[in-house]
Amino acid sequence: MQRISGFEHRNNLIGYAENAEKFKWTSCSPLGNSWSAQSIPSTELEDRLIFERGCFTRSWKWLGIVFDGDLVGHPDFPEALRAAGYKIGVGAQSGIVKFVDETIGLPRGLKMPSPPAGQPFAIQLPDESWSLFDPDDYSVGAWQHGGTIAFENPAFLDIWPMVEKY
Repeated sequence: MQRISGFEHRNNLIGYAENAEKFKWTSCSPLGNSWSAQSIPSTELEDRLIFERGCFTRSWKWLGIVFDGDLVGHPDFPEALRAAGYKIGVGAQSGIVKFVDETIGLPRGLKMPSPPAGQPFAIQLPDESWSLFDPDDYSVGAWQHGGTIAFENPAFLDIWPMVEKY
């Protein structure tokens, strides 16, 4: 069985639609409904996989999962999630996420007037070398001073064996 590993979730901005009609944002969790369960299977992989259908895995160290530098507008983030066993980085923070325009379907509205600075981090490239990601004026979230963060092609495109078929 294959599982996602080496997943890095960094410098993201996550806000919830607190005022949206019929949306119970307080019952939502950044990592799924069963995130706070105290009893988790620790030995049998099959039992753990069944348990994890209701929440994000807690096997972060083993799978190389990193969440750090994020600003999340939810009361459980990051302290309650850390207490439940999620290894959320020291740069992650909870705070008020107020977008400039919360109109549904309006991506440019998902900007913050004064987003916090993004945290630099090292990233391993497909050729196994390392690079420090630390541009000037880097902030949390997809919207930066010059527009959205965008790449012409994802880095894995050079090493993906069957990309031409898709």
